[in-house]
Amino acid sequence: MGGVLVVSGFFRLYRLKDLFFFSLDEEVIAFQVRQIITGVHFPAIGVNAADTGLYLGPFYFYLAGPFFWIFRGEPVAGAVLAALIGVVTTGIVFKVGERLFSFGVGAVAALIHSISLPVVLFERKFFNPTPGILISALILWCLAEIKIGRRQYWYGLVLCLGAILHINLAFGVYFVIAALWLWRSRFRPTRREIIGGMIALGIFVWPLVFFDLRHQWFLSKEVISTLESGSKTLNLSSIKVMKPLVFLSKVPLMHLASSNVIDEFSTGPAVTKNLPSGLGIGLLIASGLWLVGTKKNINLKLMITALLISGLALGMYPGFVQEYYGMVMVVPYLLLLARFLKAYSLVGGVVVATLIMLNMIQLVTIYNPHGLKRLEALRSKILQETKGQKLNLLRAGSANYGWGMTYLLTQRGYPPNASFEDPILGFLYQHEKTKADEENFLVFVVSTRESIDAWIVP
Repeated sequence: MGGVLVVSGFFRLYRLKDLFFFSLDEEVIAFQVRQIITGVHFPAIGVNAADTGLYLGPFYFYLAGPFFWIFRGEPVAGAVLAALIGVVTTGIVFKVGERLFSFGVGAVAALIHSISLPVVLFERKFFNPTPGILISALILWCLAEIKIGRRQYWYGLVLCLGAILHINLAFGVYFVIAALWLWRSRFRPTRREIIGGMIALGIFVWPLVFFDLRHQWFLSKEVISTLESGSKTLNLSSIKVMKPLVFLSKVPLMHLASSNVIDEFSTGPAVTKNLPSGLGIGLLIASGLWLVGTKKNINLKLMITALLISGLALGMYPGFVQEYYGMVMVVPYLLLLARFLKAYSLVGGVVVATLIMLNMIQLVTIYNPHGLKRLEALRSKILQETKGQKLNLLRAGSANYGWGMTYLLTQRGYPPNASFEDPILGFLYQHEKTKADEENFLVFVVSTRESIDAWIVP
């Protein structure tokens, strides 16, 4: 397994600044983290859950704090944090596969996770859903341990479920998966375990309650408003998030995907696009039909159920479903795929070797237009044009060239001469304070759109 972890680290650290995506969302989080490590503001709430009006907890802000402190606020700290999360996830995927099936299944699942470029790109992102795959793997690990009688993992399970409230609502389906698994395992918590579980869950819930008490029940009102708007029927178009998981023609799970970075990364060589589109789903169906009938293999049945429930739940998401939400299905998918490949060792060896080669090609050739090197080159050009004068940063939401630039410039001593207040998170800057009138998170860019166009080198 040591070799697999080394491979995982390589895929997540190679071309670190090139493939680290740093734009609007990452910039907002970076500003919040900087306010924490400088003692300016300690948020009790996180970012908005896409298109729902609901807000997540601030756990990710504080998780990133030590890394930004060590790197003196440089955004590459986010890249290092994301890479570390990815490597740890590889190890946990192995432990889950080993516990549920066998050492071989765990090793194959971990290897595919380590080289899967859509997963790698997702785990290179610096935003709150990044730990999602890790949390889902930890939940399944705790459930597997509880199933064999290790009741102390109950507390770890509750902690992981609580962390979902700070990561992404799509992973909330694991509350259902956990309940089903515990019921099937005939686990009945004692009174002491219930009280301990409530305390563990409270660790992640109390910041949201604290915020609600201080802001006239803002979060509660948003939850009620979302419920009153009516439950959305199954949105079949949302199932598009499964494409990178089950189809290989449009950048599959094991290759370069548009899952979390659609229209943000170029696709590189076209060789992977021409693979048989049904291979992924074919493997899944074959493994299910081959083994689901075995009465004694309850672990396999539970894993198939987890995959189906997580896929169906995405169609019920209350807001806009982004394609990277499909990462909620990654761990069950990897384990089922590894179970099949392990059963047919010759085919599995050929498939895994091919995946390693194709992913390596993509990793070397892929282009990210929002990498740190590109932003730093733009920053240098701007500083050269302004001859070191203090910059006038204006708001221009349509000029996405500047996304991420404000943090980089202020980090190097060029703060804006005005700041805008976010109605939820407070001031992004502590200079001249001006009330925001349109957006929650405002995009700051340098000077005017025309001057930005003139400075950018195609």
